[in-house]
Amino acid sequence: MAVCIKDAVLALVLGNFGRFHWGMACRNETSIECAMNAKPEFDVGEDINLEQVFGLDHNFWFVPLYCGGPSTDGMDWPMRRSSEDKTAEVQAEEEQSDVSIVEIGADDPKADNPESVANTEHQM
Repeated sequence: MAVCIKDAVLALVLGNFGRFHWGMACRNETSIECAMNAKPEFDVGEDINLEQVFGLDHNFWFVPLYCGGPSTDGMDWPMRRSSEDKTAEVQAEEEQSDVSIVEIGADDPKADNPESVANTEHQM
């Protein structure tokens, strides 16, 4: 009886583990992206994602053999189209929103006069 309980617990744990990783393979994301709730950049559709992970021949997906390998070379991976196609407007907005460092006192006429700087320090 104890063996059946251990088997049931093991099946439950491994079943949830497998379901979690199957979902990540379908979305083509890592466990870090999943934990951060980030939108996966390499998600190009469930069928293509699974072919990239398990290979082109669907009959051998659950057989631990090479059988043709993945659909890519392992160095270059296709990315989600929307992350590649930024418009010029979006890029311009991103450049404008960058914070630039401004030298304090460069445009201040009081900065050239040491007496006015000393007076403002005493007022604070």
